[in-house]
Amino acid sequence: MSIRIKVKKHDKFRALMSDVLPYETPMIFSNHGLYKHLKNEEEKNNKNSNILGWLFNSNEVGPAKSYAVNVVKPNGDKRELHLPHPAHQIEMSKFIYDNSELFLSLCNISNFTIRSPIGVTSYFKLYSGKALKSFVDVDMDVNEDDVAEDHDDESGFANSFFTYKKYTLLYKYYKSLEYLSLEKKYRFSGKFDISKCFPSIYTRSIAWAVKGKDFAKLNKTEKSFEKRFDKLMSRLNDEESHGIIVGPEFSRIFAEIILQRIDANVESKLLQEGLVHKRDYVVHRYVDDYFIYSNSKETIEKIKCFFKDALVVFKLYSNESKETISERPFITSLGIAKLQIERSITKFFNTLKCEDKGNGIKTSLIRNPYQASQSIVNEIRLNVKTNNVSVEAFSGILFSIFRDKISSLLHEHKKAKVKNPVNFEKVHESTYTNYIIFCIDVIFFVYSQNVRVRTSYLLAQILILISQFHDSCSEIGKRKLRKKIRDESRVIFNIIETNGHSHMETVNFVITLNELFGSNEEVRIRNDIKNYFFNGLEKFDYFNSITALFILSKKKKDLNVIEHILSLYQAALSSKNSKQNKTELTLFLLDIIKFPHVLHRQREYLIILYFENVLSQKISENRAKIIRKIISSNPYWFVNWSSDMDIKKVLLRKETQSTYN
Repeated sequence: MSIRIKVKKHDKFRALMSDVLPYETPMIFSNHGLYKHLKNEEEKNNKNSNILGWLFNSNEVGPAKSYAVNVVKPNGDKRELHLPHPAHQIEMSKFIYDNSELFLSLCNISNFTIRSPIGVTSYFKLYSGKALKSFVDVDMDVNEDDVAEDHDDESGFANSFFTYKKYTLLYKYYKSLEYLSLEKKYRFSGKFDISKCFPSIYTRSIAWAVKGKDFAKLNKTEKSFEKRFDKLMSRLNDEESHGIIVGPEFSRIFAEIILQRIDANVESKLLQEGLVHKRDYVVHRYVDDYFIYSNSKETIEKIKCFFKDALVVFKLYSNESKETISERPFITSLGIAKLQIERSITKFFNTLKCEDKGNGIKTSLIRNPYQASQSIVNEIRLNVKTNNVSVEAFSGILFSIFRDKISSLLHEHKKAKVKNPVNFEKVHESTYTNYIIFCIDVIFFVYSQNVRVRTSYLLAQILILISQFHDSCSEIGKRKLRKKIRDESRVIFNIIETNGHSHMETVNFVITLNELFGSNEEVRIRNDIKNYFFNGLEKFDYFNSITALFILSKKKKDLNVIEHILSLYQAALSSKNSKQNKTELTLFLLDIIKFPHVLHRQREYLIILYFENVLSQKISENRAKIIRKIISSNPYWFVNWSSDMDIKKVLLRKETQSTYN
């Protein structure tokens, strides 16, 4: 079951909502305000766009270093993700729209790719299956063929400008019938990937992929597609031609065009050697990960050598430390771990089912939730050691199982209360509160072992469900749940501080805690959040600053927080690196001008300071006042300070925008 949403195909700014930002951003951040401004300007043909050219005109802004944030990868390493300057985001959005057919053509060359654009999105499924049941109180008999009209709000935007072939996420490939059929046909499987693919891509090589290396070097046309794409990619990366930014979808498309040409070149040379694709071998490529299947190890090795030679032409290299060849069955320690833990958890939950005796209760009482959770935690620990994997291997599966089980419990709890109106809390509530406490104990253990942006979103989904249950409990039940949430949150904060995690891994968890439980004085979670999140703000950072303002001072003004963050921003504006940090300083300038608890004269002073240090221009107080009024006329930019955030809606939207790996 799903709700299908039509999207505006003929909207040159639509890619702003999906393809120009990384997945890993705070849930309060989006491009919706920027999009609304551009659409309003377009409709009015407003002259204000000239006044704000220093903000939104790519040519006027010039080369700009993207705002970089570090996040933890599944293996524990750090990955640097980038947000381009708003002006370059706008330019890229228009470029994608104007050249969509050419993009599709250039991404239709390879027979090896299993993730590439195949069309322009016309509609998308906003909610589907259990996600809809878990978070939205609507009639579940939704007709899948009902197509809602596009709206001006965020529900009208697809998760990508393009639709993609086959597999949008790698785990879907591993679970596919196609993958199983390859194991039937071929005895051996080889794997390799490209070493530091995106940071190694030479932007000029896009022309080599489109027109051939020799021809491209002899025939350079400034107005050609490849030259304009190259120029835009380097401009948003501070004129760097070696390496492309990591995070936004357009970077993956840029890489895809190059890798498709490499695929085609390799297949052609293999054919000359008498090796036919889908007869003698099969190659599948997911972004920069390669999977080779054959009945001969020698064939796999030969194919890898051909790829290495082809990659070198484009100044790319394989990661030899990750090359493997395995014999069927094609299952890894990671795959075994996932299967085992899924079976263990499902088996335990099945033991909790009981026969409905007419009272609507189908769940057995867990008499000691902590003992039960310890049993599951030991299963997890044993699995990790036995298969030599990390908790990350199955954290996604675990969170999904617990989310669905809690969701089902909530539906059962609601119906059981109706059937047992007398003394329900006294007789039956402990069945449900103990179940939830057991779940909290396990999921917080898993999160503590795998603190990442993706898991913070999954944990936020579960916390929403727990908060719904909390609100329907008696005061005794509420106190038990609040205490458990507070105790576990403190443990997480201590772990994060000890291990030196950045706020990016926890920001969505903290926002959710604050929105759902932070207003309750008995829990005192808000004080814990302030101590954790605010005390570490010693240097200006855009995401940290907007999150601190949103959590600590949006609803109830805290002058100490505001003044401290403003002082950090002013110091960043005045530093010798202000020109290099143009993107980050610009994003915050737009948001702070709309922040409700800053005086007009403070906003105008920041505008003057921005012009002097970032743009090397002197402006009058009167012009600063005009600019402040124009920027203030937009309802919001990247953070909506004026209305309460619908966390359910944000999380459902994120679910459709899952990161590609």
